[in-house]
Amino acid sequence: MTFQVTVRGTTPPVITQLADISDAATCGEAAQVFFAVEVSDDCDRVVPTCIPSSGSLFPVGSTNVTCTAQDSAGNAATPMTFQVTVAGDDTPPGLIAPTNPTGDAGNCGDSAEVMFNATSTDDCQPVSVLCIPTSGSSFQLGSTAVECTAADPSGNTAKVNFDVTVTGGDNVAPVIAELADINDVTTCGVTAQVSFVVEASDACDGPVTPTCVPPSGCLFPVGSTNVTCTAQDSAGNAATPMTFQVTVTGDTTPPAFNATLENKTADAGCGDFAQVSFEAVATDGCGSLHVSCSPPSLSLFPVGSTRVQCTATDASGNAATENFEVTVSKGVEPPSFGPSSDVEVHSPYCRAMRVKFAVPSTGGCGAGAECFPASGSLFRLGKTQVTCTVSNDAGSAETSFNVHVSCDAPPYRHRWRGRAGRT
Repeated sequence: MTFQVTVRGTTPPVITQLADISDAATCGEAAQVFFAVEVSDDCDRVVPTCIPSSGSLFPVGSTNVTCTAQDSAGNAATPMTFQVTVAGDDTPPGLIAPTNPTGDAGNCGDSAEVMFNATSTDDCQPVSVLCIPTSGSSFQLGSTAVECTAADPSGNTAKVNFDVTVTGGDNVAPVIAELADINDVTTCGVTAQVSFVVEASDACDGPVTPTCVPPSGCLFPVGSTNVTCTAQDSAGNAATPMTFQVTVTGDTTPPAFNATLENKTADAGCGDFAQVSFEAVATDGCGSLHVSCSPPSLSLFPVGSTRVQCTATDASGNAATENFEVTVSKGVEPPSFGPSSDVEVHSPYCRAMRVKFAVPSTGGCGAGAECFPASGSLFRLGKTQVTCTVSNDAGSAETSFNVHVSCDAPPYRHRWRGRAGRT
């Protein structure tokens, strides 16, 4: 008879405790970690089972690993746990700026393309480098700041700053052409509008428009005024200022009378004054002027000779003077009488009566005529002769007429007392 005897152990295996693993690092999101776990058993050679297993990808951070073991008798070891910690990349890349990148814009340029390279290193590759402005950009004259940023796969960044310098360009100032002084300007007032042309040229820009103070076309006062002109090209180069002088001459020419003023004569007649008219006309190159005479035209001039002075004055104060004589004579002619007629009166009482008569008119200058007997005298009956005389510096005149007093009664003699005319 045969039978089988099975002997089973009852002691479970023992898993050796493994220390935590914390020295794992990765450039990405996970790291492959290897480890060895030992198990001892009285009877068997036991292989442990770990979750996650050795060689797995462990994410950045801490992960618990649990290991179990069982012998052939089915005895299970007490699970053993340890921790795997994976550290991510937190080291920024190294970034080296280029050394003094430069460019040349040439003689009249204002920019140049400049190439440069910012070098980056990192434990975790690849590394991207971005520069603003980028290499190969067109850089303006002078210094331009550039910033470069390097980033590794873990997002760590580094920055450097440097300057790109572009030299050359337009560094020659424009030239202003000299302008001769302006001296041929005259004016009838106190200012004159003066225009001029100033030219400037530049090696890069060509013709340049200068700025002048005072500018062309403005009003310049009488006398000398300095004009200063400056110019600047598009690169900011300033020309040497150019100065010239504008001289404005005021009106110094006096007016001119159109003709020499001739002496005038006038007749005062029987009076002592004569009104005399005349005209003084003058012209001036500057237009408006004032002409005055003393005494003025249409004045009453006395008998004799009077000097008249006429003055013409223009707007600039220039004056011209002309003199002439006005001679007034007294036109004395010998006196004369006009026709005279006898005076007839009737005496109602046949006696002497006072008779008034008109004195005969006279010609020439002098006092009025005097008659004898005078008008208003007592005239006797009959005819009485009246004699009138008048005189002046040139001579005298005489005329006679009769005053006839009549009545209807026959005449009779009567001794008349008093003054009476002849019969």
